[in-house]
Amino acid sequence: GTNAIYISSGSTLKLYSLNFFHGTIVNEGTITASNLKITDGALLYNNGTVDVRNGDGWIQIYNTDGEIVNNGELKGKKMTLDAGAKFFNTVNGETTISGPVNIENVQDSWMNSGTFTCNSFSVDAKAEKLYNFN
Repeated sequence: GTNAIYISSGSTLKLYSLNFFHGTIVNEGTITASNLKITDGALLYNNGTVDVRNGDGWIQIYNTDGEIVNNGELKGKKMTLDAGAKFFNTVNGETTISGPVNIENVQDSWMNSGTFTCNSFSVDAKAEKLYNFN
């Protein structure tokens, strides 16, 4: 089976580290964590706020079935996509990464239609699925 977590509007989920696989998280409220890893068949669909700025502040998306769709606010210190990961920042999405963003694999997919701010953006030389629609 798959796992499913729903955070409703006005609710807050506070964790030290969120390592999620084989399922879906739909966030309408607030998630705070020191680290966030979405991998192996997991989807984070964010309509609220995801704040990963405490501690390491590392947002990792890993494997071909690891995906984040941000339609709200996503904040972190660093972000890594690897092994075919997918990231989509919608037209309503606001993503702020205070440090580096690393796209590490030719199969990774990064798309931005909203506001995406980071300190540095590093891409594997062969990565081709990078789209900034702004």
